[in-house]
Amino acid sequence: MSYLLGNSPLTDHTDKSALELAASPQPSGLEQIIALVGRSDSIVVKSEGTRVIGYVVKSLWRAVEQCSPEEMELMRAAMTKVASTPAIQALAEMLARNRKHVILLNESILALTLLSGQSVAGMADTTKRNLYSQSYSSDS
Repeated sequence: MSYLLGNSPLTDHTDKSALELAASPQPSGLEQIIALVGRSDSIVVKSEGTRVIGYVVKSLWRAVEQCSPEEMELMRAAMTKVASTPAIQALAEMLARNRKHVILLNESILALTLLSGQSVAGMADTTKRNLYSQSYSSDS
């Protein structure tokens, strides 16, 4: 997957990995993780898979400042995938499911906060609508 970035100015290898995970061709690694989290009955698989989603969110938002103008389009595509309803739903479920595990709680809160507060090409509004629709669909 390193063909996506070539000679990237992103200095942190984990930022490159997060970008490649989210921006890779269909189905992306992120989409595969979201699908695994959705179909698994194992709390461990759900928690660790969602933890990866949270890590990708943090890494992408941190890497935005290091992006060259050429990479920004790829970065926006990756961020849009991460701000999808299934990813937000997985993070919200991790928040509700892991009340005893403070680290998992913190990771889901941080990722959801970044998703709802960051505006990249109007993503904040879409993310907030997804969060809002999730909160009311889970109440029923």
